[in-house]
Amino acid sequence: MADYIAQSRSNYFRVRNARSYRRFAARYNLTVIHTEQHGKHRYGFLSEESIPTGRADAKGEWIETDFLQELSRQLTRGDVAVVMEIGSEKQRYLIGYAAAIDARGRRIQVALSDIYRRCEETFGVTPTLVEY
Repeated sequence: MADYIAQSRSNYFRVRNARSYRRFAARYNLTVIHTEQHGKHRYGFLSEESIPTGRADAKGEWIETDFLQELSRQLTRGDVAVVMEIGSEKQRYLIGYAAAIDARGRRIQVALSDIYRRCEETFGVTPTLVEY
C-alpha cells in the first residue's frame, strides 16, 4: 500500500496581527514565512503536509476545523491568501488543489481534476483518467 505524500504552501499576504498569525500557524504546525514588499510586512506558510483539515485542541484531541475560514480571520482587509497543495501516491494519483480566501471569508477553489469536466465541456470528450 502506498502513502499519499503532500506539500502545501501559501502566497504572501498582510495579516492583522503578526503575533496572532504566528500562534495560528503554530496550532497547525505550519512554518511561517515572511517578506517585506513595498514597505509592508507580508506573511505566509509552508507545510510538508496537506492543507490542514483540523488540529489538536488544548487537551490534545483532534478537532475538525475550517482552516481557510480561520485563515481568513487573520488577513488584512483587501488581501487574499492563496493556498496550494500538491501530492501523489507513487505516481498512481497526482493531486493538485488551490484555494483563495479573503478577509471576508469569500473563497474560490480549483483542482487539477477539474480538467476532466473542462474536456467534456470544451471538446465533448470524456478522457481516460490520469491514474494507474
